[in-house]
Amino acid sequence: MHALSQIPETLYHYTSMDGLLGILRSGKIWTSHIRYLNDASEQEHLWCSLERRTKSRLLIEQDPVVKQSCESLLSSISSRPNTDSYVASFSSDGDLLSQWLSYCPSGIGFSIGFKKDPMLGLPQDRDFTKAKLRGDVSLSPVLYMPPVDSAFLDRFIDVFVGRELPNMPKIATVGHPVLDEMLAPGVLTIGLLTSLECRIKDASFSAEKEYRLILEGDDNVQFRAGKSMLIPYRTYDFWTEYSKGIEKIIVGPCPNPKLSRDSLQKQLDILGYSGVEVATSAIPYRNW
Repeated sequence: MHALSQIPETLYHYTSMDGLLGILRSGKIWTSHIRYLNDASEQEHLWCSLERRTKSRLLIEQDPVVKQSCESLLSSISSRPNTDSYVASFSSDGDLLSQWLSYCPSGIGFSIGFKKDPMLGLPQDRDFTKAKLRGDVSLSPVLYMPPVDSAFLDRFIDVFVGRELPNMPKIATVGHPVLDEMLAPGVLTIGLLTSLECRIKDASFSAEKEYRLILEGDDNVQFRAGKSMLIPYRTYDFWTEYSKGIEKIIVGPCPNPKLSRDSLQKQLDILGYSGVEVATSAIPYRNW
């Protein structure tokens, strides 16, 4: 939470028409279990990369103590417990073609701009003594890691094996100040890495400019129908006593954006969402 100032004031969630109506009418965001997201590498990307790099280091390491530490690290990676983390994805950009195509059927949908503070339960005057913060909830930027990022992975490994070299290159954590603190000697543990696993993705997804709302644990888990299996999810209230938490909604590419914008405005008025800006996508995409 101490990196809150690094997060944009408005974050956008791309969704279908049914998704939009469900969110507006319920005041809830659905968070899906990390293992059931569309990207099959979710949750495993960090561990697979770290395991491969540790094995490579082990082949060339000469120090027997360090070799033993690397073997211990590999054992810890393979025996780590599965965690239950539920995530909802947002972007700092509310009008991205890749997001319309990924999260909206045929590219037609809406981008909902949530205000950061109300979504986290922070009061308007930012008096944190009044905040209703939950220990199992976090809002975090996604760190995009290339498939082979030796400097990044070596930083992890060297901290674990106790070889924190004075001139060790720092990993690129621009916009992620929490990571440098986490990667300090005596702080980094397998448990802490587990908390990072749903915040790290392959660099090929970097254009998404993603931030994640993360809920830890299985409290009040529900299930929805997926394409081939049941998907575990949890709901999260974004309404507060002083705000319904939405700053702006962008109408995605569609055959008649003005009509879509007008009907959306009527629905917002009926549901009591005041002061929400309604805009239309500037992307000249057509799929009709």
